[in-house]
Amino acid sequence: GFFRRSITKKAVYRCKSGGHCEMDMYMRRKCQECRLKKCRAVGMLAECLLTEVQCKSKRLRKNFKQKSSFLCNIKLEDEGLNSKQVSSTTRSGKQISEKMELTPGEHQLLDHIVAAHQKYTIPLEEAKKFLQETASPEESFLHLSETAVVHVQVLVDFTKRLPGFESLASEDQIALLKGSTVEAMFLRSAQIYNQRMSECQPSTKTLTNKKGTKELGSRCQKGFYTFVGITEEFITALFYFYRTMGELKVTETEYALLVATTVFFSDRPLLRDKRHVEELQEPLLGILYKHSKLQHPRDPQRFARLLGRLTELRSLRHAHAGALRAR
Repeated sequence: GFFRRSITKKAVYRCKSGGHCEMDMYMRRKCQECRLKKCRAVGMLAECLLTEVQCKSKRLRKNFKQKSSFLCNIKLEDEGLNSKQVSSTTRSGKQISEKMELTPGEHQLLDHIVAAHQKYTIPLEEAKKFLQETASPEESFLHLSETAVVHVQVLVDFTKRLPGFESLASEDQIALLKGSTVEAMFLRSAQIYNQRMSECQPSTKTLTNKKGTKELGSRCQKGFYTFVGITEEFITALFYFYRTMGELKVTETEYALLVATTVFFSDRPLLRDKRHVEELQEPLLGILYKHSKLQHPRDPQRFARLLGRLTELRSLRHAHAGALRAR
């Protein structure tokens, strides 16, 4: 990706810090010179780059393998898509997803996760502190500390109720909790933010244009800028994420599945049994896929959009870490 583009375009980068940036997920996007230097340091060679034809062939093979693996994981046999079941309505263009259904075991798992998510609830008045103006920086810091403590407590309560979590070694449980805390908090605050925005909407519904909605969002965000005390650039990205979740009209069931999926990412630092964690995450993705097809048959990209939000979420976590280091 980056190394290939840099070599083929013969790009010349300039570091603003004298060429001594420490590369991490945040800085790799900020300093291209040091990123290219790091690529060369780990052994990347321009002579070893594949031709464009070779790259396309490799991408096609990779995409085919990923597609085959994913289709197996979501158990397409549950869709009942055999030739005997193809009806005239299907042939006339009706959505095939009508044949799909959750198995009894998946229903039970989904109900269990949603029930756990309902226990993973920060009291509304506590959560609203994210969106309120405060009297002083000291009070802001106190509110932040109190809310963070509550969030960690309810996240631990939620993860302990996830099937399979307590089968992991205690070190891996800690690694997953530490790794997912910020992302889970952003998901939960996105849900609260959109609930709050609904409360802010006038009952007369006079603000129907984009300008009015933007002004309303700015009023709700004003306290948050003061409250958090970190860069406006990060806050802008965070609220953009909140709004994209609102535009998708993500339901509580989907929030529950997204938080559970976030907990079971297998690339967390210090995680040992990565394969076990992947096995715990796979059925959650399968349920999310089926739920998306069943509840949104007219939006075939619903599942992909939700996964896209998880990608945004991970970028936010890295930006958050960078913003805190810069304070």
